[in-house]
Amino acid sequence: MWLKHSLQHPALSQRVLVKFVIGARGCQVPVEDREDPYSCRLLNITNLVLNQEIEAFSLSEETSSGLSEDRVVSVSFRVLYPIIITSLGVFYDASDGGFQRNITIKLCQADQDEVLFVARFSPPSCGVQVNKLWYKPVEQFILPESFEGTIMWESQDLQGLVSRNLHRVAVNDGGGVLRVLTAFLKKEQSPI
Repeated sequence: MWLKHSLQHPALSQRVLVKFVIGARGCQVPVEDREDPYSCRLLNITNLVLNQEIEAFSLSEETSSGLSEDRVVSVSFRVLYPIIITSLGVFYDASDGGFQRNITIKLCQADQDEVLFVARFSPPSCGVQVNKLWYKPVEQFILPESFEGTIMWESQDLQGLVSRNLHRVAVNDGGGVLRVLTAFLKKEQSPI
């Protein structure tokens, strides 16, 4: 009640500044230098990669692959500097005679569970192979600063995804423009 009175009072409203601090101490990082206005994490963009494509996730060559029982691999992320999505990719070692799986990749907006892009990989439509990754182009789309999303790789086959140990997957954050929040595996398909 006192807050409403002080903000509506003609004389007090010009002299009173109300702030609510939650936590044991304040943040020493200025708001304009934070990853987002509500965190106290310093925005640390180093070696910003501009005007060139980057692979957000890559695999080391010495890591072995194999079929897993996981039907869905999901990675949640936050964009710290605007990026343009041009293609989505999937890992598949085709040394056994070509792309032989049915995999769907979805890029979703986290707060609304809205699917922005879908790329479907199958033997007759497997995209372009670069090393052991297969890519399909998507409509170019700008993910703005503070965008939070999830990328889901889903096996449409009875067997699980061809996957690698998630700890061996390298994240290329483009010099700090992307932050991976969580990664998880599921045995069943997503309802989205």
